[in-house]
Amino acid sequence: MGFIVNHYIKYFVHRYDKEVGIPYYSYKDFKDFKCEDYSFTNSYGINIRYFFYYYANYKKDKIILFCHGMGPGHTAYIAEIELLARHGYKVLTLDFAGCGESGGKYLGSLNKPTRDVIDLLNHLNLKEQIILMGHSMGGYTALNTLCLRKDITKVVAISPIIRIEPLLQLNTKSKFITKHLLHYERKVMTKWCHMVCL
Repeated sequence: MGFIVNHYIKYFVHRYDKEVGIPYYSYKDFKDFKCEDYSFTNSYGINIRYFFYYYANYKKDKIILFCHGMGPGHTAYIAEIELLARHGYKVLTLDFAGCGESGGKYLGSLNKPTRDVIDLLNHLNLKEQIILMGHSMGGYTALNTLCLRKDITKVVAISPIIRIEPLLQLNTKSKFITKHLLHYERKVMTKWCHMVCL
């Protein structure tokens, strides 16, 4: 990797862990709220933690897969996940590689979370109707997953990144650097997938 990509990883798509001093909800903060905690190894050999959240009366034929935004993982969204569960949904979520409780030295790319979601869906081979939901980078991930999986029919994208080029341009203020990082992001995606959704 060159200087530009190394700088990008160090300052933008670095490892995201919980911030000290910021309170995060737990499923234990909500009466009768259940959590099942699992892990698997993704296609790059990184341990990924995933979780099922639900109340006893959840709908058996549908599941929401919630994709977190850039930050310390799914625990930043426990209140939102609980709200979905309170409305009768079983919610599946994960911490992307380089985030929260999953392994990985860094997030590394805005496209790697899509790889983690595809790997998780392949690992679980769910029979329920899957509704993808995501916020910010998670919305981008959900939309990319929709492009890549024919079995996904519904997506709720909350304030998603629609295209990464304007985001990179805004943060770098340089067309040369943006072009270089777009090339890197495309390489990340095409390493494991024949279809690029940038």
